[in-house]
Amino acid sequence: MSLSSTKKGPVKLIHARIAQLRPGIRAYVVVRLSRLWETIFPGSATSARTCVLLLDDEGNAIQAFIYSGIISRFRGRLIEGRVFKIYRFQVAECKSGYNPVPSEYIINFNSSTVMEEVSLDVDNYPRHYFRFATMDEISGRGDKHPTLTDVIGLLMTVVDESSVSVAHGGGSAAKRDVLVKLLGGEVIRVCFWQGQMDLLCVESIKSLSTKPVIVVAGLVVKEFVGVKYLSTCSVTKVFFDLDVVDSERIREKYIDDQSLVEFIGVDEAANAQAVLEAEDGVLDELFYAELADVKGKRYRIEAKISEINTSNGWYYEACPMCGVKLQPKNGIFYCPKDGVVTPKFVMQLNVFIDDGSARMEVAVFGGLAESLIGVELSKIVSKPGLKRVDLLDRTKLPSSARDAMGLEYEFIIGVTDQSVRRGYLKYKVFKFTPKAVEVLPSAMQIDLEKGKGKIGESSQVPGVCDVGGPKTPPENSPEFVRHSDPPPSTPISIGSAGSGKRKDITSPDCQAVPTDLFSEDFPQGKKLKKR
Repeated sequence: MSLSSTKKGPVKLIHARIAQLRPGIRAYVVVRLSRLWETIFPGSATSARTCVLLLDDEGNAIQAFIYSGIISRFRGRLIEGRVFKIYRFQVAECKSGYNPVPSEYIINFNSSTVMEEVSLDVDNYPRHYFRFATMDEISGRGDKHPTLTDVIGLLMTVVDESSVSVAHGGGSAAKRDVLVKLLGGEVIRVCFWQGQMDLLCVESIKSLSTKPVIVVAGLVVKEFVGVKYLSTCSVTKVFFDLDVVDSERIREKYIDDQSLVEFIGVDEAANAQAVLEAEDGVLDELFYAELADVKGKRYRIEAKISEINTSNGWYYEACPMCGVKLQPKNGIFYCPKDGVVTPKFVMQLNVFIDDGSARMEVAVFGGLAESLIGVELSKIVSKPGLKRVDLLDRTKLPSSARDAMGLEYEFIIGVTDQSVRRGYLKYKVFKFTPKAVEVLPSAMQIDLEKGKGKIGESSQVPGVCDVGGPKTPPENSPEFVRHSDPPPSTPISIGSAGSGKRKDITSPDCQAVPTDLFSEDFPQGKKLKKR
């Protein structure tokens, strides 16, 4: 471009669409400011630049950079959802990584760039721009992929907040995982790190009567022990129940799922994804399965309880710190890792289930076992003034135990890692749900002095906690967009409080703590086939 002209006055500009932009072009653009974020690099707590995603009336998108030295000139005009005429900017080749959209060029604002708000014909400009990835596309990407990943799906599970060690800068960082079921039926884990956890609006999610359709845009694909998952970054944005075509497709796909989002503890998270992707199974076939074929998988079995075998005991003592099973020596419990400890008592039931094809013994542990028979072991052993050796007969369940014989459940079972290491098939129950609603006692009051159970007035189906009906949204929290509502102009972003947890529904295989902010996290099970 020649600069030899001596004419004074403004340069004549053309109205260019995003697809026409090239370095040196003399043009203005009319675009909607779709997203706004601060770019913060790993290991830093300060913003390197402010970025915006701009959309034109042809549906194309481009990223624009506003560096920290000039951001004060534009701060008051940067409002998501508004339409602007923008000129006196530079078009440059895109050399940065982790971009929200694939693009050959970017726009650089300068101190003279002009933003004029437009109010006419703004409906011609789309509000959002996403490139939703399938599971196959996610599997083919890595953490160095130049374009960030967008996903949409049904929000299935929210894990409690936890703290993990990080590689950048040392110390620790808070995180919270969620599980999202994609349109293809696969379940993907999304890890929300400390700076983005508030985007989840946990308290608002709890108030919903059904699972929302969640959009998470701007994610980094990560991998741990061969399993892909998604990680948030400073670019990440979250939307709930947007009025877009893909949301309707998700709703139609999972129209029969009218349940609530499940909240679980960190110790349950390692198996949560595998449970959601459980395959239909038959007991007799599982007897003949190869260990390599069933490792990491979960199977959905409809069966009745035919026997609870207590010949080898129904509880054991474990280290309260690491959970390892302990054996007393001269009345002292010694853990190889934690030394002499006062043990905790863990319920372990060996239950025979029958699905009509065969009868199989499966193990049920911890709170899940307590929920099955309606006995809280911790309350029994914590009763003051009682001799535990007299109270806890290892081969006989308390008289207050709920009779589960003959009841039919949907069980989620699978082999444990310990069974795989030992080289034999031993199945464990990871979740159960009653098949028929029966009026059975739920409020057991155990009289430890007499060993007799008293039946409460309320009744409940055994094995499923009472999660209640639709909850009232807390004050000052945003309403999520539902089908009849217009889409929001900004993503929901409020501070999240602690998460509630539905107890005694899933049983952890183990608890693992991630140690790296971007590459190490708790391992998930092997990828499963679609149901």
